[in-house]
Amino acid sequence: MVLCEESEPRPRKRIRRLATFALGALIAGLFLLNGCRNRELEKYVASDGRFEVLIPRPLRSEVRKGPAGERIDVLSYERYDGAFGVIYKDAPMPHESEGQVQLMLDAHRTWVFQGERGSITSESRILLQGKWPGRKLEGRLPNSVRFSACLYLVDGRLYQVIALGKPSWFASGDVARFLASFRVS
Repeated sequence: MVLCEESEPRPRKRIRRLATFALGALIAGLFLLNGCRNRELEKYVASDGRFEVLIPRPLRSEVRKGPAGERIDVLSYERYDGAFGVIYKDAPMPHESEGQVQLMLDAHRTWVFQGERGSITSESRILLQGKWPGRKLEGRLPNSVRFSACLYLVDGRLYQVIALGKPSWFASGDVARFLASFRVS
């Protein structure tokens, strides 16, 4: 009668198990690190008090010049897979009719791309706080980047509230919360 001896795992099996464990630990670590970068949305109130929005920190703020030399203010939060932004500029509209306001919004819809080669896949008319006219635009940019933007004309200022990123990040609830949180004073 032959007795079956319990054999010790071969060195290759041990190495393979250790490598699998190390790879799993590395993936879990990367997931935790990247997941921890999902910053909580925090209330931001503009320095002039004209708008507020929920947006992660740290924020980047800059001033740019538009094609006609106009001042464009940019407030943004960027990460490796997506970004949030509020971009605004003065857009005087002295007592415009509803039709003229809609034409102005039509003219500014290309402002969302600022020279990028993208396409709008969905567009709808919206109202901010039940009062100010706007447009909600959704679409795609190169490299499988998706975007959702809301344009609003409020008291002589044009606001663009935009979220863009990879499809997996874009599907997060933070994108919808960010866009819905924008308010003017």
